[in-house]
This record gives sequence, C-alpha cells and structure tokens, in this order.
Amino acid sequence: MRIRRQNLYAWLALSAVVAAFGATYQWQESRSLRYWLGDAYDNRGKLEKMLSGRAEGRWLAAARLAEMKDPRSVAPLLAALRDVSGTRKVCRMCVPLGETGDARAVQDLVRALNNPSLSDDVHQCAAKALLNIGDPRSEPGLIRALQDDTSVIIVIRALGRIGSRRALPDLKRVAARHPEPMVRREAKAALSLIETRREVGKEKT
Repeated sequence: MRIRRQNLYAWLALSAVVAAFGATYQWQESRSLRYWLGDAYDNRGKLEKMLSGRAEGRWLAAARLAEMKDPRSVAPLLAALRDVSGTRKVCRMCVPLGETGDARAVQDLVRALNNPSLSDDVHQCAAKALLNIGDPRSEPGLIRALQDDTSVIIVIRALGRIGSRRALPDLKRVAARHPEPMVRREAKAALSLIETRREVGKEKT
C-alpha cells in the first residue's frame, strides 16, 4: 500500500481540531440554519411545507429536520447529495444524513466515499456518516476505502462497528504494516471489537 504520509498527518491534525471544537461547530451550524430558516426553524409544519419548495429551501429544511431525527429529511438530503455541483454542498449533506441514522442513505454515501473525483473532505464526511449509521451494507465500500489515507481511521472505526469479518485480512495487514502508530492502534481495536462481537454471537446461539 502506497502511503501518503503528508495527507495522513494533515487528516490527524484536522481530526484533533474538529474534536476540540466539535461542540462549537455544531452550535454555529445550528445558528446558521436558524438564521436562514427564520421563524421556520422551530416550526415543523413550516419546515414540511419548505420540503416541496425550491431546492435550496428544501435542503435547509431537511438539514433542520435531520437534527430532529425526522425520517422525512432523508429524501431531500439524498437529492442534494446526488447534486455534485459543489463540494461543500455534498459534504454538508453527508453530515445530517449520518445524523438521521437512516440506512436509505448508505448507497449514496458509499458512492461519495469511493468517488475519486470528490475531495478528501467529502470522503471524510461520507465515512463519518457511514460510521454513525453503522449499516452492514456499507461493508464493501468501506473495505475499498481502506486505501484512502485521508479517511482511513474513520473507515476502520466504521468496519469495527459493523463487525465486518470480510475486512479481517485487510485490517490485520493495516495493524501489522501501516507506518503510522495511530492507524495501527485503530486497526487493532477494530479487530478486537469484531472478535468480541463474534464471541458474543456464539454465546447467544
């Protein structure tokens, strides 16, 4: 595996910043939605009406409904995700889709994760959304994404969460050979989690 260390270091630094300021970011995002949605922000009825309006309004309303864990947000968010005219738009749609936890988003998120024409930021957003959803159908796409150093840690965590036994050979290789200690530790943790889930499954049968 060809390692792009510079990209990995950049991702690790970005992850630390995001972890430190995650709460502030979420507050700013909610504040931005509140500004653009105005009196519709806390009014579910008005948000529902916006879903049948112009595209930009649909996406804003859907993002707010996703915060509310409303399943009606998924369809307009997916429509926005499929519009790849702007990287920021695609990434912004991945985040609330992950928050919904709705498996209907898996196919499109995997497509975004494995699309080489999209940016590293989009790959990371898609990987995080798939981690949040935790659906086994994301397994093949996540395994393919192990080759992408910019999102590899999130991908490893997602594979561990879904208990991917198909990923065991790849995770073992990463745990043994990856030059970055943090990546090796994450791979070992995922292997342990997968094995624990397998043992629990045996006990239940």
